[in-house]
Amino acid sequence: MMRTKSIVLVAVLLASAAFAQSAPAHAGAAAFRITGTVVSSVGGQPLARATVSIAHSEDRQVFRAVETGRDGSFSFDGLQASKYQIRVRSRGYRSSFYREHAGFFTGIVVGPDAPEAKVVFKMALEASITGNIIDEAGDPVRDARVYLFHDAVEYGKRSTHIAGTVTTDDEGTYRLPHLVPGRYFVVVTAEPWYAQHGVVRRTFNPGVMERLSGVSAPESPEQPNPELDVAYPVLYYPGATEPDGAEPIQLHPGEHATADMALHPVRALHVHLNVPGPPEENVNATVQARLFGDYKAQIGTNLVRSQGADAELSGTAPGDYTISVARFRDGRQEPSAPMNVRLSKESSDSLDVGEPSVATVSGVLTLPDKNAGRPTIVLRGDQVATASQADADGHFEFPQPTPPGRYEVRVQGRGALAVATLKASGAKVIGQQIEISGAEPIQLEITAVRGSGTVAGMVLSDDKPLAGACVVLIPAGAEEEELYRVDQSDSDGSFNLRAVIPGKYTLIAIADGWEVEWQNRDVAAAYLKDGVPVVVSADGKYSFKVTAQAVK
Repeated sequence: MMRTKSIVLVAVLLASAAFAQSAPAHAGAAAFRITGTVVSSVGGQPLARATVSIAHSEDRQVFRAVETGRDGSFSFDGLQASKYQIRVRSRGYRSSFYREHAGFFTGIVVGPDAPEAKVVFKMALEASITGNIIDEAGDPVRDARVYLFHDAVEYGKRSTHIAGTVTTDDEGTYRLPHLVPGRYFVVVTAEPWYAQHGVVRRTFNPGVMERLSGVSAPESPEQPNPELDVAYPVLYYPGATEPDGAEPIQLHPGEHATADMALHPVRALHVHLNVPGPPEENVNATVQARLFGDYKAQIGTNLVRSQGADAELSGTAPGDYTISVARFRDGRQEPSAPMNVRLSKESSDSLDVGEPSVATVSGVLTLPDKNAGRPTIVLRGDQVATASQADADGHFEFPQPTPPGRYEVRVQGRGALAVATLKASGAKVIGQQIEISGAEPIQLEITAVRGSGTVAGMVLSDDKPLAGACVVLIPAGAEEEELYRVDQSDSDGSFNLRAVIPGKYTLIAIADGWEVEWQNRDVAAAYLKDGVPVVVSADGKYSFKVTAQAVK
């Protein structure tokens, strides 16, 4: 069962306790029950006074909540035949659903074939990481940004992904609570409070100077103290300035690790930017440090625009960065292509920014039938969304040039339309996304399908229903992450994969398979040969029995 939003259950638990414990789960016949015990996953001791709540899988407003006894036991009587979600909260333990894994959990089914469900709910002790950030003098660094990365398998893919960010307090202290056991990395960025950056140059028109900080140009040149022209490099625990030097923190259930770090300043770099265009143009620049994977952290810098094509970026330590420069013309922003650069003491101190990089996007849309009308094609990025309507022949062109970035491609029209295939010239295709990196015209070829299918069924092990299995529908011959469908089998072995895009797939189930990298085709090959072939059509409903495989 896929995880639902926790906000509903939070609101549920704030309701009247008397009503919550006495209200029937549904009107009508109610003769079934769920009983169980809440225990610690470490040692197995029962947990008293834990809050156990259940919610109807189809109607989140139907709920009940109880508190466990001294022996950790709980009971819900008088339930209607249905599927229920169970969630437990207990002080010092991670709030979770039953057998929860990476956003999926096992629902509890009761009915004529299972009048009483008995569960043992194992709670994981919360882990945390705390630490102090100090400077070269041993003084606390306030407002340092601390990034937590988790190295784990999620949705069938191993990655080192962002897991949280916090800011240090006035004493340089940070805390990263409520963590699951696993392998973590801690990264810190900060700016010396005393630093002075940049060389402010006098130009023929002081109004053409622009600072990212918003400070206007002075009437006379000011030379900062060169001894204070310093910056802190990005720091990886315990004290490396490169990701390869980072040491992981392995957290076990209930472990509270300490990760103290000391920042040491280095001479700040001054990067000359060759920005074409008239000097009166406003120019903005952002500098992002590239950390793990695709994650980027914005770094505080100064940008000074001077006469002609002259601009200077200051306040940056050596490291790997993405620098983005944009001009403001006629009331609109025109960005140049982002530059991935490695800045070092030995590297060139001059970068050619280039002309504004925006691409024209057009293409052709192939529809499943003539009843779709004239759909709208949408490009949705992190900060930009743009749309274009197809004509009667399926041709479309976006009215405004599109800046560099990664965009999800969607089709909206009559009925439920979805992107089945996506091809592009002039841009990189990543699943159902395109990545625009320059000003080259982009031509898209989109095939849309109407509706989606549903694949349901039961997971078996030794011819008996198996709960908690990882069920995956793997697309044939495609790498698009958006086409995969995943579920966790419920207490009766059932699963339900919704919104499946029409096409060919293989259905597999893996017992305790939540650490398997099934998005890796080489890994998946070992399971696909024993999977169930599935062909899904629009609005089709399918039911299969699939045998659970052991982790290979």
